[in-house]
Amino acid sequence: MSRVVSAASVLAVLGLLALGACARQEASDESPIGMHEAIEADRKIKSCLAKDGWDDSLEGAVLRRLEDPQFDAAVRKCATELGIEVQEPGDTVRALNEIRSQKIACMRDKGWPVPEPSTDAQGLIRTDHLAESVPADKLDEFREDFARCGPSG
Repeated sequence: MSRVVSAASVLAVLGLLALGACARQEASDESPIGMHEAIEADRKIKSCLAKDGWDDSLEGAVLRRLEDPQFDAAVRKCATELGIEVQEPGDTVRALNEIRSQKIACMRDKGWPVPEPSTDAQGLIRTDHLAESVPADKLDEFREDFARCGPSG
């Protein structure tokens, strides 16, 4: 069996690249790996991509993988060489959307007038417009509640 770190864990806790990397390790059952292993997997993939001529920034990597087949192929190649599984970009988008949907529901539960979410061209739920209906004097409180409602995605 292997131990894996879910896309949501990597994205939510680390807020890094949205690769949804899963590192394989021998274990008696499938269970989440620690954040140290997730960070190490991220570092190794970045290093491999840099050796292959890609910038070492994995900012927006899920969208890059969706939009750029060459980048996706490079990520897959590096992951295979390193023994790291990476989720399909669509799976990662679904994981991000789940996180974002939960945050939106939490904000509504707290009484904030959060509009219906829209999605971008890749199907990712947008959260950048959620504070538009919040009065300026309440923005700090809104942002604090938004942060308390769970990890960023």
